[in-house]
Amino acid sequence: MDFKKFTLIAALMAAPAALSAQANHYVSLTGAGSNDGSSWDNAMPFSVLCENIDTYENGDVFYFKEGTYVVTTPLKVTKKGYTFIGGFASELTGTSNETPTYPTETPTVFSGDVNSDGVASEGDAECLLSFKTDTKNGDDTKKVVLKGLELTCAYSQASPGDNATARGALHLDNCGYVEVDNCRFYGNVGEDPTGENAKQVGGMAFTSHRSLSVFNDCEFTDNKATSRGGAIKLTSDNKEKGKTTFNRCLIARNTIKNDLGSAICMQHGAYLQIVNSTVTGNAAGEEEAAIYATGTDDSHLRYVYVVNSTVAGNGDGPQIEMTSDANLFVANSIIVSNGDTPALSVATTKTSVSGGMNVVGSDAGGVLAWGDTDDAQAGNNYAAVFGENVLGDNGVIEPLATTGKYTAAALAEAIADWGIEADVTVDQTGKTRADGSTPGAYAKTTPSGIQGVEAVEKAGDGAYYTLQGVKLGARPTATGIYIHNGKKVIIR
Repeated sequence: MDFKKFTLIAALMAAPAALSAQANHYVSLTGAGSNDGSSWDNAMPFSVLCENIDTYENGDVFYFKEGTYVVTTPLKVTKKGYTFIGGFASELTGTSNETPTYPTETPTVFSGDVNSDGVASEGDAECLLSFKTDTKNGDDTKKVVLKGLELTCAYSQASPGDNATARGALHLDNCGYVEVDNCRFYGNVGEDPTGENAKQVGGMAFTSHRSLSVFNDCEFTDNKATSRGGAIKLTSDNKEKGKTTFNRCLIARNTIKNDLGSAICMQHGAYLQIVNSTVTGNAAGEEEAAIYATGTDDSHLRYVYVVNSTVAGNGDGPQIEMTSDANLFVANSIIVSNGDTPALSVATTKTSVSGGMNVVGSDAGGVLAWGDTDDAQAGNNYAAVFGENVLGDNGVIEPLATTGKYTAAALAEAIADWGIEADVTVDQTGKTRADGSTPGAYAKTTPSGIQGVEAVEKAGDGAYYTLQGVKLGARPTATGIYIHNGKKVIIR
């Protein structure tokens, strides 16, 4: 072939890639300068982004300054993946876009509060962010990434005969890969005033259909629905799709009026993974579980994995309920109910597997087999395991015990055949798990004799200290729990 012709062909083949290269966009509430989004000095107004949300290129990145961005209609993206990163301080200039340290004092809030009454209510936006990439689970060619965002005040009200399912503050439909980091979902509400269509109003924080998503260091708190997931609703009409993972997450104080999962409802789908996470304080109007997995088609896998997690203190019913041949896998976790209520309600399962090292209450179905390293008995309830301890500011509940049966090697071996990716070496706070630490989301060990905490509290000198009382020269960069002005703080 002629060399010139070959060169021309090669250039033409490369042209589309060049044209579709990732672009960065800088967004603020009201914009700045030329409003073209090329820098903070020329920031794009949020209204312009909303008007053109589906016109940008796959892979584009959007940086958001601090503030409350009221979403009047959903930011709906189809067949493309974007990256949204929030929490940038208002004083930034140029193209500075180093990802903030979360939690940040300069949050980016997406709010559906159209009527400006401060809560999710009639007249507010039903959905804030919606993505439909139409890709296979695991395909990241149209990857969606959300970091450092707060989603609140989404509101949905079902109508009689309305078959449309509420979409939630974040809605995913047929997305191949979605990563959500350091985001908060709170104060989102779904209601059914007539009582005629309650089953459609669930998952007002997050709904997912046929999608793969991974949540890291996120919080779902104080959301409300009528039925089928006080915070989260997972569905799939394709048995190969519907894969959701929560790593180091807090799911707390969510409620449903009726039934089917005060925190999470999983209907069909391939799997739900809860790793290094706490599910607590969720409640239903009926004696229903916090985590509910079901479906009528037994061809769906419906695998539920609970590893290094705490599911406790949720309402008056069981903590986890499995029906219609769902599959349950539990390792190094605490699952206990209030009072004498069984911790688990497992009617039938295709598979029930213990990876060992669990502290669990009784099984209402009586079909689960526990291992030698498990502590499984009816006497294991919230009071016995946690006493009067409640959810702390660090997002975990501290157990009374100071030792457990955990070893990283044993746990890794136990779950090796489960086919999941789980970091079994850390707890929810990011602290390294020591051999012999307690099960659940918080890895407690024998007290080390902390010294000097009282002096730190009195001093309030702004310095950071380790839990052993050692003063650090600057704000720590390593993940862990530290003492700052007399209080425990989490550095992530």
